[in-house]
Amino acid sequence: QPDVNLRLLVVQDAKVKKPGNVLLTVLDAESWTNSPARFLWLGGGTEEAVAALRQEMQTRKLALAFFAPRGVEPSKWLSDPKKVIQLRRRYMLLGQTLDSMRVWDIRRAAQAVKALPEFNKTPLYVRAKRQMGVNAAYAALFEPGIEKLKLEGLPVSQAEGPDYLNVLKVWDLPQLWETLGERADVKNP
Repeated sequence: QPDVNLRLLVVQDAKVKKPGNVLLTVLDAESWTNSPARFLWLGGGTEEAVAALRQEMQTRKLALAFFAPRGVEPSKWLSDPKKVIQLRRRYMLLGQTLDSMRVWDIRRAAQAVKALPEFNKTPLYVRAKRQMGVNAAYAALFEPGIEKLKLEGLPVSQAEGPDYLNVLKVWDLPQLWETLGERADVKNP
């Protein structure tokens, strides 16, 4: 979308020529704070964190991708609670929600990873937590390139989950997990 710049960071160890899969981690505000991607984007971090990333990529023979959808750091436009309410209302007036736009962002991130020549035939796994896990699940409904979802800390019902207009008139999260079937590895708290 014009004027929506999002960051996608793809990391591959030089010793792993052909990774077995690409693990795309969709970050939310909490996981951004603790993510190695934060240090890679902003600089800094410890040698131990970088070594742990290399170790994970070499041991599991995978490439790592980190993605921060709109409203997650490094952009700080959701830090003011009044601004959050204003933005949520504006999206709804347009027939959208912030979370439905995040689903779009996750879809585009998955497409961008699969468009890279070195990963176009590599299986894509997506990892996400909490509300962003639900967003990733909805993105997977529309992206056949996402072969597996690893989701944790999910809400029990859509009523506690991300905002989507009128979704409970159609289904709730148990029906979403059923539709995704074997693609979704769901771990609730």
